[in-house]
Amino acid sequence: MKRFYYPIFAAICAGLVFGASCTSALQAAPATDKAATATQAKAPAIKHLIPTRSHALSITEQPSHWFYPTHESKAMVNPYLTPARVLKHPQPEQEGQVVLWEGRILKQSTYQGKSQLLLGTPAGNIAVSYLRPARNLEFDRTGYRVAIKGYLHFKDGKFKALSGLSCILLEPPLEFSYQRWLNGRQHSWQNFIAWRILFHNPDMDYQQVKAIANTFVQKCVQRHIDPSLLAGLIQIESAWDSDAVSVSGAQGLGQLMPKTAAGLKVENALDPLQNLEGCSKMVDNLLNAWKDGSNPYASVLASYNAGPTVVKKLKGEVPPYAETTNYVYFIGYVRDDMINIIGKTPMLLPSFGGRPVVL
Repeated sequence: MKRFYYPIFAAICAGLVFGASCTSALQAAPATDKAATATQAKAPAIKHLIPTRSHALSITEQPSHWFYPTHESKAMVNPYLTPARVLKHPQPEQEGQVVLWEGRILKQSTYQGKSQLLLGTPAGNIAVSYLRPARNLEFDRTGYRVAIKGYLHFKDGKFKALSGLSCILLEPPLEFSYQRWLNGRQHSWQNFIAWRILFHNPDMDYQQVKAIANTFVQKCVQRHIDPSLLAGLIQIESAWDSDAVSVSGAQGLGQLMPKTAAGLKVENALDPLQNLEGCSKMVDNLLNAWKDGSNPYASVLASYNAGPTVVKKLKGEVPPYAETTNYVYFIGYVRDDMINIIGKTPMLLPSFGGRPVVL
């Protein structure tokens, strides 16, 4: 297990300014506790760099989530089975039910190459055991706030453990929070995306981090894409790992299949800037296709995962596949969480290029 390189990340947290050199950022003095506390108390409203029209949707006026699974099988995540509910009222017949449980990693260890976690939740500590290597756990993530996808395991009529399937990173330890990152800096999408790339991939070259973050914002501006939607998609697809290659052959940040990449005129899907061009273009096309749908974001994400032909046959509904259902729900979950980190009040999310933001 790689150890999270805290000194470098802390230094960048104290000195990241886009346009500044990497050396000067790393040499910057850490922010004082007093300044960090003041920043945490009140984060400034983020300045959107996306061209907007007059229409705006207040986050507080919208539902907190825009898609829930139908629970037609145990393989579909059940958001209603919370740790509190399962610990208080264990039902062994729920054995194997997939859930997504949020908490902070209190302890991380490895046994025979497999990760073992102790997840701290308001309802109590949860043991999590992985049967195979999981993305995002190659580094020590102790102190991270995460969402664990796993299935329930019971023994002798009581809940025993969560069998881990994947790990979604939501926030690093508190000392490396976004508020600390913002101390003295612009509250911008570039800085927010750079922070997320680095806490996912702390060994990534700093110049590459800046290039990816800048290109990400440029593509959102160019194509009028809600950045929180595209950021959620990329996080679930690749965890911001530009070298990611799936078992099916999907490549890069947006996990483009070779034929899809060719159709989008992406010559090298492992080049993060080319991949962002192709991924954003595909999302743009899907947003146009589903702009009049009843749940456009869910239709877009389902199309990205399962293919537009299947979703068209279902008139925009999310296909009843566990993989696609969970995929759409997880991206919505991550997007909601990002918006909460950015600052729920008094921020407004305007429509991007006339496209309504759906929360």
